Amino acid sequence: MKNHRTVNRKAATNIRIRGGACRRGECRRAPAALACLTALALVPAALGGWLGAQTAPAPVGRAVRVIPRADVTRAARTLRLNENDPLAEQDRVRTGAGGRARLSLVDGSIINVGQSSEFIVRAAQEASRASALELRYGRLRAWVAGRTGGGSFQIRTNTAVCGVLGTTIFVEATRDLTRVANVSEEETALVRVTSTDARVTHEVLLRPGEGTAVPSRRPPQPPRRWTREEMQAAYDDTDVQ
Repeated sequence: MKNHRTVNRKAATNIRIRGGACRRGECRRAPAALACLTALALVPAALGGWLGAQTAPAPVGRAVRVIPRADVTRAARTLRLNENDPLAEQDRVRTGAGGRARLSLVDGSIINVGQSSEFIVRAAQEASRASALELRYGRLRAWVAGRTGGGSFQIRTNTAVCGVLGTTIFVEATRDLTRVANVSEEETALVRVTSTDARVTHEVLLRPGEGTAVPSRRPPQPPRRWTREEMQAAYDDTDVQ
């Protein structure tokens, strides 16, 4: 009987220990197992963050001022553009009626976008490399930072290509016509204007105060001095306070 009671007490003890999930050696292994499971659970989040960091577009500029609203489309997703938001290559910026925006690019250039306008940041690099904007429609005024080391800055529309050499330029674009003016105050500043049609090889150089118009599939019209009213309208239409 004594041996039987002893065996029963040992069995009961074993049952209680098993109920507490603490068989011999398991109590020591449990913390280590929990730590492994926790580490494994964190792997997807860490990997996702790393992949996001690898694929996130590098900023090429930022929004400095937005009045009262502008939108940006990136990778087929349209969001409201807020002040200090970064801009990336291929971003599509759009203003509605009454909307305006001022943007700063990494090369130091400043872009004022008028109302009811849309443009795309095709490329924006430091001043020693190529930068390009595409104005789909509307108006913009750009103060283009001086280029170094053979760098270039272009503004394209449906009908014209404007090569800017460290100056201030005004561009107004519709589907069939582009108006361009060199509104710089520096006497040496030049704007080269050509057609987007490769068959049209004629180009014009605009000196400060001069403008031209480029119809679809036609060469740029001869440069002419813009009137004071035209110059003032160019500033007023792209003014961002």
